Amino acid sequence: MERHVWSRFGRDRYGGRFVERVPDCIQDCYVILLRKGGLDSFRLLDNASSRLHGFRGWLWAVVDHHCNATLTRWTKKPPPPPRPSALPNPEAAFFRQFYLTVVQASIERVRRDREARGRGEDFRVLVGFVIGDGTTHEDLASTLDKNVGHARVLVCELRRALRAALRREVMDTLALPPGIAPEQAKKIVEREVDEIMSAWSGADDDEELDES
Repeated sequence: MERHVWSRFGRDRYGGRFVERVPDCIQDCYVILLRKGGLDSFRLLDNASSRLHGFRGWLWAVVDHHCNATLTRWTKKPPPPPRPSALPNPEAAFFRQFYLTVVQASIERVRRDREARGRGEDFRVLVGFVIGDGTTHEDLASTLDKNVGHARVLVCELRRALRAALRREVMDTLALPPGIAPEQAKKIVEREVDEIMSAWSGADDDEELDES
Protein backbone atom coordinates (compact mmCIF):
# COMPACT_ATOMS: atom_id res chain seq x y z
CA MET A 1 0.00 0.00 0.00
CA GLU A 2 2.74 2.44 0.97
CA ARG A 3 4.76 1.52 -2.12
CA HIS A 4 1.80 2.35 -4.34
CA VAL A 5 1.29 5.78 -2.74
CA TRP A 6 5.00 6.59 -3.05
CA SER A 7 4.95 5.53 -6.71
CA ARG A 8 2.06 7.95 -7.32
CA PHE A 9 3.37 10.98 -5.43
CA GLY A 10 7.11 10.38 -4.82
CA ARG A 11 10.04 12.55 -5.86
CA ASP A 12 9.90 11.34 -9.47
CA ARG A 13 6.24 12.32 -9.94
CA TYR A 14 4.77 15.81 -10.46
CA GLY A 15 8.20 17.36 -9.97
CA GLY A 16 8.25 16.17 -6.37
CA ARG A 17 5.77 18.86 -5.29
CA PHE A 18 3.59 16.39 -3.39
CA VAL A 19 6.33 14.35 -1.71
CA GLU A 20 5.85 16.02 1.68
CA ARG A 21 2.17 15.06 1.62
CA VAL A 22 2.79 11.34 1.02
CA PRO A 23 2.76 10.38 4.75
CA ASP A 24 -0.62 12.08 5.15
CA CYS A 25 -2.02 10.21 2.15
CA ILE A 26 -0.73 6.89 3.52
CA GLN A 27 -2.31 7.65 6.89
CA ASP A 28 -5.61 8.40 5.16
CA CYS A 29 -5.44 4.99 3.45
CA TYR A 30 -5.02 3.27 6.80
CA VAL A 31 -8.01 5.19 8.15
CA ILE A 32 -10.13 4.10 5.17
CA LEU A 33 -9.17 0.45 5.70
CA LEU A 34 -9.78 0.44 9.45
CA ARG A 35 -13.09 2.22 9.55
CA LYS A 36 -16.46 0.55 8.94
CA GLY A 37 -16.84 -0.35 5.28
CA GLY A 38 -13.07 -0.79 4.88
CA LEU A 39 -11.43 -4.16 5.48
CA ASP A 40 -14.74 -5.63 6.60
CA SER A 41 -16.13 -5.11 3.09
CA PHE A 42 -13.63 -7.52 1.51
CA ARG A 43 -15.34 -10.78 0.60
CA LEU A 44 -13.32 -13.92 1.41
CA LEU A 45 -12.88 -16.36 -1.46
CA ASP A 46 -12.79 -20.15 -1.44
CA ASN A 47 -9.10 -21.03 -1.27
CA ALA A 48 -5.96 -19.41 0.11
CA SER A 49 -4.45 -18.56 -3.26
CA SER A 50 -7.66 -16.90 -4.46
CA ARG A 51 -7.92 -14.94 -1.22
CA LEU A 52 -4.34 -13.69 -1.58
CA HIS A 53 -4.68 -12.45 -5.15
CA GLY A 54 -8.23 -11.26 -4.66
CA PHE A 55 -7.16 -9.24 -1.62
CA ARG A 56 -4.23 -7.72 -3.52
CA GLY A 57 -6.58 -6.57 -6.27
CA TRP A 58 -9.09 -5.24 -3.75
CA LEU A 59 -6.43 -3.38 -1.77
CA TRP A 60 -4.91 -1.92 -4.92
CA ALA A 61 -8.35 -0.61 -5.93
CA VAL A 62 -8.96 1.02 -2.53
CA VAL A 63 -5.57 2.76 -2.48
CA ASP A 64 -5.64 3.79 -6.14
CA HIS A 65 -9.16 5.20 -5.82
CA HIS A 66 -8.05 7.27 -2.83
CA CYS A 67 -4.90 8.46 -4.67
CA ASN A 68 -7.01 9.61 -7.62
CA ALA A 69 -9.36 11.50 -5.32
CA THR A 70 -6.42 12.98 -3.40
CA LEU A 71 -4.69 14.16 -6.58
CA THR A 72 -7.89 15.86 -7.70
CA ARG A 73 -8.13 17.61 -4.34
CA TRP A 74 -4.47 18.70 -4.39
CA THR A 75 -4.53 20.05 -7.94
CA LYS A 76 -7.80 21.98 -7.76
CA LYS A 77 -8.87 24.99 -5.81
CA PRO A 78 -10.60 23.97 -2.58
CA PRO A 79 -14.39 23.73 -3.05
CA PRO A 80 -16.74 25.73 -0.85
CA PRO A 81 -17.42 24.12 2.55
CA PRO A 82 -20.15 21.46 2.30
CA ARG A 83 -23.38 21.91 4.14
CA PRO A 84 -23.42 20.07 7.47
CA SER A 85 -25.02 16.66 7.24
CA ALA A 86 -25.48 13.97 9.84
CA LEU A 87 -25.71 11.24 7.20
CA PRO A 88 -23.08 9.98 4.71
CA ASN A 89 -23.75 10.37 1.00
CA PRO A 90 -25.42 7.04 0.08
CA GLU A 91 -24.77 7.50 -3.65
CA ALA A 92 -21.03 8.00 -3.14
CA ALA A 93 -20.90 5.00 -0.80
CA PHE A 94 -22.68 2.85 -3.38
CA PHE A 95 -20.31 3.70 -6.23
CA ARG A 96 -17.27 3.26 -3.97
CA GLN A 97 -18.43 -0.26 -3.12
CA PHE A 98 -19.32 -0.94 -6.76
CA TYR A 99 -15.79 0.03 -7.84
CA LEU A 100 -14.19 -2.39 -5.36
CA THR A 101 -16.60 -5.21 -6.11
CA VAL A 102 -16.25 -5.02 -9.88
CA VAL A 103 -12.45 -5.12 -9.73
CA GLN A 104 -12.46 -8.22 -7.54
CA ALA A 105 -15.14 -9.92 -9.62
CA SER A 106 -13.26 -9.22 -12.86
CA ILE A 107 -10.02 -10.69 -11.52
CA GLU A 108 -11.92 -13.77 -10.36
CA ARG A 109 -13.64 -14.14 -13.73
CA VAL A 110 -10.30 -14.16 -15.56
CA ARG A 111 -8.72 -16.44 -12.94
CA ARG A 112 -11.43 -19.05 -13.39
CA ASP A 113 -11.07 -18.91 -17.15
CA ARG A 114 -7.28 -19.28 -16.99
CA GLU A 115 -7.46 -22.15 -14.52
CA ALA A 116 -10.01 -23.94 -16.72
CA ARG A 117 -7.48 -23.74 -19.55
CA GLY A 118 -4.60 -24.93 -17.38
CA ARG A 119 -2.97 -21.50 -17.10
CA GLY A 120 -3.70 -20.82 -13.46
CA GLU A 121 -0.06 -20.75 -12.35
CA ASP A 122 0.90 -18.18 -14.99
CA PHE A 123 -2.13 -16.08 -14.04
CA ARG A 124 -1.13 -15.95 -10.37
CA VAL A 125 2.30 -14.62 -11.33
CA LEU A 126 1.11 -12.18 -13.99
CA VAL A 127 -1.79 -10.66 -12.04
CA GLY A 128 0.60 -9.53 -9.30
CA PHE A 129 2.53 -7.51 -11.88
CA VAL A 130 -0.65 -6.06 -13.39
CA ILE A 131 -2.02 -4.85 -10.05
CA GLY A 132 1.35 -3.32 -9.15
CA ASP A 133 3.13 -5.61 -6.69
CA GLY A 134 6.54 -4.17 -7.60
CA THR A 135 7.81 -6.96 -9.87
CA THR A 136 9.45 -6.16 -13.22
CA HIS A 137 9.24 -7.73 -16.66
CA GLU A 138 12.62 -9.31 -15.93
CA ASP A 139 11.23 -10.83 -12.71
CA LEU A 140 8.28 -12.23 -14.64
CA ALA A 141 10.50 -13.71 -17.32
CA SER A 142 12.64 -15.44 -14.70
CA THR A 143 9.66 -16.79 -12.73
CA LEU A 144 7.80 -18.00 -15.83
CA ASP A 145 10.96 -19.30 -17.52
CA LYS A 146 10.28 -17.10 -20.56
CA ASN A 147 12.25 -14.39 -22.30
CA VAL A 148 11.43 -10.76 -21.49
CA GLY A 149 9.66 -10.23 -24.82
CA HIS A 150 7.36 -13.18 -24.18
CA ALA A 151 6.67 -11.93 -20.64
CA ARG A 152 5.59 -8.56 -22.05
CA VAL A 153 3.24 -10.29 -24.47
CA LEU A 154 1.67 -12.28 -21.62
CA VAL A 155 1.17 -9.08 -19.60
CA CYS A 156 -0.53 -7.40 -22.57
CA GLU A 157 -2.74 -10.44 -23.07
CA LEU A 158 -3.80 -10.48 -19.42
CA ARG A 159 -4.56 -6.77 -19.36
CA ARG A 160 -6.80 -7.17 -22.41
CA ALA A 161 -8.57 -10.09 -20.72
CA LEU A 162 -9.04 -8.04 -17.53
CA ARG A 163 -10.43 -5.12 -19.50
CA ALA A 164 -12.90 -7.41 -21.27
CA ALA A 165 -13.91 -8.92 -17.92
CA LEU A 166 -14.34 -5.45 -16.43
CA ARG A 167 -16.54 -4.44 -19.31
CA ARG A 168 -18.78 -7.48 -18.78
CA GLU A 169 -18.98 -6.84 -15.02
CA VAL A 170 -19.84 -3.18 -15.53
CA MET A 171 -22.51 -4.02 -18.11
CA ASP A 172 -24.00 -6.63 -15.74
CA THR A 173 -24.05 -4.47 -12.63
CA LEU A 174 -24.11 -0.76 -13.54
CA ALA A 175 -27.50 0.87 -13.04
CA LEU A 176 -28.19 2.90 -16.19
CA PRO A 177 -30.97 5.48 -16.53
CA PRO A 178 -34.17 4.02 -18.08
CA GLY A 179 -34.65 4.69 -21.79
CA ILE A 180 -31.02 5.64 -22.41
CA ALA A 181 -29.82 5.33 -26.02
CA PRO A 182 -27.49 2.36 -26.75
CA GLU A 183 -24.61 4.59 -27.85
CA GLN A 184 -24.87 6.68 -24.69
CA ALA A 185 -25.02 3.54 -22.56
CA LYS A 186 -21.86 2.26 -24.25
CA LYS A 187 -20.07 5.54 -23.50
CA ILE A 188 -21.04 5.33 -19.82
CA VAL A 189 -19.81 1.73 -19.60
CA GLU A 190 -16.52 2.55 -21.34
CA ARG A 191 -15.98 5.56 -19.07
CA GLU A 192 -16.34 3.31 -16.02
CA VAL A 193 -13.95 0.76 -17.54
CA ASP A 194 -11.41 3.47 -18.43
CA GLU A 195 -11.42 4.77 -14.87
CA ILE A 196 -10.63 1.33 -13.48
CA MET A 197 -8.09 0.38 -16.15
CA SER A 198 -6.17 3.67 -16.12
CA ALA A 199 -3.76 2.58 -13.40
CA TRP A 200 -3.20 -0.80 -15.07
CA SER A 201 -1.67 0.80 -18.19
CA GLY A 202 1.10 2.85 -16.61
CA ALA A 203 3.95 1.34 -18.64
CA ASP A 204 4.56 3.17 -21.93
CA ASP A 205 4.96 -0.06 -23.88
CA ASP A 206 1.55 -1.29 -22.72
CA GLU A 207 -0.52 1.79 -23.54
CA GLU A 208 -2.28 -0.08 -26.36
CA LEU A 209 -4.08 -2.10 -23.72
CA ASP A 210 -6.58 0.69 -23.18
CA GLU A 211 -7.93 0.01 -26.64
CA SER A 212 -11.06 -2.12 -26.96
